[in-house]
Order: sequence, then structure tokens, then C-alpha cells
Amino acid sequence: MALGAVVSFSLAGDRYSTSIVETAVGILVVNIIASMIWLGFGTVIGLLLHSKKAWIIFNFSMGVLTAASVLLIWY
Repeated sequence: MALGAVVSFSLAGDRYSTSIVETAVGILVVNIIASMIWLGFGTVIGLLLHSKKAWIIFNFSMGVLTAASVLLIWY
């Protein structure tokens, strides 16, 4: 998938190699930022959920929301 993104944004001709490197660096930066945000949210959620019951409710809710997101893809 990432290779397809790199090929889609590359330029033909003399700038091909440079555009591949620029695109790869851009993808890397975006992935690092997204990972830091994801890890931050996970840490905060872990600090807020103290009981086993809270974890079960949270996990069930996230599972239902994930399953419901399939409907957005299909329709």
C-alpha cells in the first residue's frame, strides 16, 4: 500500500528519485506524528480506566464502534 502511495506522488524525469525520497520522508513524518498521538490517547485512557468493569465497557464500546464503521465503508 505504501509503495502505491509513493508511486502515485512521484514525478517523472529528472526529479523522480528526489520526489520518491520527499514522499517517503513525508509519509514517515506523518506516521511518527500519528503514532505519538495514538500512544498519547492510549496512555490517557489507561490512566482513566481504573476497574476491570470500566475496561470491559470500554473494550465492548470500541468493538461495537469498529464494527459499525464497516457500514460506512460498505455504504
